[in-house]
Amino acid sequence: MNDENPKPISPRKSIPNWGRKTAKALFILTREEQIAETSEIPNLLSQDELVKKLTNGESLEGAEIGDINLSEKTFKKGLDFSGSIIHGNINFRSCKFIGEIEVKFIATKFVGRAWLDFSNAKFLNKSVVDFSGAQFSVSALCDFSLTQFSDETSVDFCTSPSTNEAAQFSNGAWLDFTEAKFSGKAGAYFFEAQFSNNTAAVFFNTKFLGEAKAIFNMAKFSENAKADFRMTQFRKKSLASFDQTEFSGKAEADFSNTQFSNKAQTSFYMANFSDKAQAVFYGAKFSRKTKANFSSTEFSDTTQLNFSRSEFIGQSIVKFSKIKFSDRTKSTLLGAHFSGKTRADFSNAKFTGEAAAVISMAHFSDEAGAIFTMAHFSDKAKISFTKAKFSKKAWIFFGFTNFRNGAIGDFSRVEFSDMTEASFSNSEFIDNSQFIFKTRALSSLGNYQFRDLHCSEISIIRFESVNLGSVSFFQTDIENFTFKSVSWTIKKKGGISRFVLKDEDLFETIKESKLKKINRNKTLKKKEKKAEKWKLKIEYYRQVEILYRQLKRNYEDKRDYHGAGDFHFGELEMRRKQKTLLGQWTSLILPYRLFSGYGEKWGRAFLWFFFAVFLFSVLNLYWIHPKPTGKQTEAAKTTEDQTAAAKPNRNSPKIEKQTISKTETTQPPSSPSKTWEQMHWAGQLVESFLFTFKLMTFQRDLKYEAVNELDKVWRGRFGRFVLNLEFLIGPALIALMLLAIRRQFRR
Repeated sequence: MNDENPKPISPRKSIPNWGRKTAKALFILTREEQIAETSEIPNLLSQDELVKKLTNGESLEGAEIGDINLSEKTFKKGLDFSGSIIHGNINFRSCKFIGEIEVKFIATKFVGRAWLDFSNAKFLNKSVVDFSGAQFSVSALCDFSLTQFSDETSVDFCTSPSTNEAAQFSNGAWLDFTEAKFSGKAGAYFFEAQFSNNTAAVFFNTKFLGEAKAIFNMAKFSENAKADFRMTQFRKKSLASFDQTEFSGKAEADFSNTQFSNKAQTSFYMANFSDKAQAVFYGAKFSRKTKANFSSTEFSDTTQLNFSRSEFIGQSIVKFSKIKFSDRTKSTLLGAHFSGKTRADFSNAKFTGEAAAVISMAHFSDEAGAIFTMAHFSDKAKISFTKAKFSKKAWIFFGFTNFRNGAIGDFSRVEFSDMTEASFSNSEFIDNSQFIFKTRALSSLGNYQFRDLHCSEISIIRFESVNLGSVSFFQTDIENFTFKSVSWTIKKKGGISRFVLKDEDLFETIKESKLKKINRNKTLKKKEKKAEKWKLKIEYYRQVEILYRQLKRNYEDKRDYHGAGDFHFGELEMRRKQKTLLGQWTSLILPYRLFSGYGEKWGRAFLWFFFAVFLFSVLNLYWIHPKPTGKQTEAAKTTEDQTAAAKPNRNSPKIEKQTISKTETTQPPSSPSKTWEQMHWAGQLVESFLFTFKLMTFQRDLKYEAVNELDKVWRGRFGRFVLNLEFLIGPALIALMLLAIRRQFRR
């Protein structure tokens, strides 16, 4: 076997992953096979004839060229193969091209397994290899493996100005830049180039340094064609551009495990993927302000965009703004990692026809985030953040996003922690769309906003196993939301423990901009500013009151009366905050709160009732005492008669002092019960307590008398007022207690 002039064979549908040497071994034929195929072609130019024509500057248009060996030479003058037809192996292996020279293959045709070998060559000082309008077919191979392009050198496969035709690769032709190196402002240009029928442009493990470029703008890849940039390195503002490029018929742009660093970027602006075509960035790494730009790109007919396991570090961006996914297409960021102020930008993106954005198991940290501002999901399209993780100051923003006609937003088992933020404010969920928010962790320190949502009655908004204590629902109708196994912040104040919404304490935060605007308005006087702020406060708490009312109805519908009671308390608490202190007392809302917790705290009403009984019992000791009845009355009269008999009469004869003294000290006979005056103070208090309790529970009449005759005039009148007050307050507190008990145990 002769290895000096190997011959290519047809490439496979995909380039193997195991390296350049193994891959190229699949394209080698024996020298005998090559000679057998080319010997039948008439009028082939010999190497001497070719060199002579090149030296004399003669045209090679239409010339048939077989094997030419020009390896390891140094060229300082240009070479022109334009218009020729290449059948054999033109060998420029390890050659050097120095100076501003051109090697032209304009409109040249490479057929019959032709092999143009520039492997390990060096192009220096603005030299150019021009393949404008060239045609590669029937398994032809153009080999630039290990080639070096420096300064402003370039290899050009663009449209020819003379023929107005672009370079074409068809029928298994293969363009190989494996392990090549582009530095300075060097570049490979493929404007409007066409790749079809199992062809490939291979940049496997190639290096683009400085401002080097690989430009495929407006190129076309079809019928299993492939742009292979696996394990390629783009550094220092280098660029891989596929703007307005078309991929169809299972064509593929493969950037698996590629590295972009130092402001390098890849761009697919307004590119078009159809008929199972793919853009693959599996395991790609973007660092230090790099960018992947897919703005206004279209994916249709089950195509895919794959960023699985990719990394974005140091303010890098993957931009999908205005991108379009339709007809079951899929955008995948499965397991992608964003950190250091990086972001995935889906603003104004459109997903229709069961298209899907899969961002499952992605990790966002260090102020990284995902933005879906004004994105549109319809016709059963789906976005999934299942098992995604947001840590430190990571964020996600869905402001003004639209879900309609069966679209699904799935946030199952998403993990939010630390100071993360998530905003879905001003989004729409209409026409049977669904939104599932089920998280493994939701930090109480985070900021999660579902404000101003617009949801139709037939849409499903579901929160499951979530701590909603850090979620804001301001100005959102949440009455028909589904809350399953959720938890709320528990607020304890004044002996009352209840569920609270975050919005209850966010007046200063939410209205901060409006408050600043009022303060900066120099045309308003101090009183006018105060009035404006008060109006703003009233409107804010009115909105929060509506939220609590909606939650109360939501929980009542599913017979969770304990939670409904807490939200009823919050509803009336917000109503109270809309009033001045005088308004709170005159409307009785403050007494209602103090005595029974708005009818929700029966224990409070119970304590207030017994406190009132005790208080009025003490008052009764001073102002009034109960009338004795039955045996107590008879015993009291007997005692009075004995006391009167013991007193001396002015008209009666004088009694000895000793007798009077003995009479005065004589104790009344024992009786079944003591009189009011003879009872100990503790007994009087108990007697007064029982009297007051019976009075406040409708068990006795309003009968009273003053403590003594001297106080009958004015104390008696106040006594009547006290008894009437007891008669009113007691039943009221009992009614509040019974109402609260009923609310607690209703079915």
